[in-house]
Formats: sequence, structure tokens, C-alpha cells
Amino acid sequence: MDNNHLEMGNYQFVPKPFERHRSLAVTSIILGSVSSVCCMSTGIGVVPALIGTAFGIIAIVSGSRKARHLGIIGLILSAIGLVLNAIVLIWAVSVINWDNMTWDNLLAAASVDRNNPEEVMQWFKQFLKIDIPSLTQ
Repeated sequence: MDNNHLEMGNYQFVPKPFERHRSLAVTSIILGSVSSVCCMSTGIGVVPALIGTAFGIIAIVSGSRKARHLGIIGLILSAIGLVLNAIVLIWAVSVINWDNMTWDNLLAAASVDRNNPEEVMQWFKQFLKIDIPSLTQ
């Protein structure tokens, strides 16, 4: 018995070669969807999108007709996930006030009273270009 066969009693199961590519295509769809949902986590969704893109391309290139169709869907979802993650990352970097991003300002966090939300927010706001409402309102 080799690694590609599964024997159960008198029956022998031999997987079809294209089933693996269909599984890659379905995985590509799942990873593309996950990357689109994870885009609000500022970049965490890039990893599943890149893996989903690779799996989708493999399914399109060497899969059966059904695997190719599923691979195209997975590739499109992964591309959407990459674009959404890129937009969120660009926005996140653009709202940082880089002029205030110094070691002195970052190390000043040690002197901030963590039990005082207003003081914490005041320290945090110096690093952002946008105005965020206070937690104590």
C-alpha cells in the first residue's frame, strides 16, 4: 500500500488528482474572506490574503474546471482582502503625528497615571493627527 491509497476492508479509496486542487481553491476562498474581515486589524489580514492568492493561482493553473472556477473566486476575494488591508494600513499610517513620535514622548508613558483615563488619553492624543473624543465624557 502506498501513501496515495486508503484501504478499508475489501475497498480501496484512491483520491482523484484534481481533488487536492479543489481543496486549495476552497481554502483560497476561505482565506480571502478571512482577510477581508481582518482588514480592520491594521494589516493582520495581509497574511491570509497572500496565502489565499497563492492557493488560488495553484488551483487555477493546475486544477480541474470546477477547481479553476473556485480558484478564480478565491483569487478575487484575496485581491479584495489585499486592497482593503492596504487602504486600512495607509490610513493608519497617515493619522500618526510623526513629529511627536520621539523616544522622549514614548518613554513619558512611564510617568502617566494609568488609573486616570484623561491623562492617558492626553498622552495618547499627541501621537495622532485626528481628534478622538475623551473617554470621560
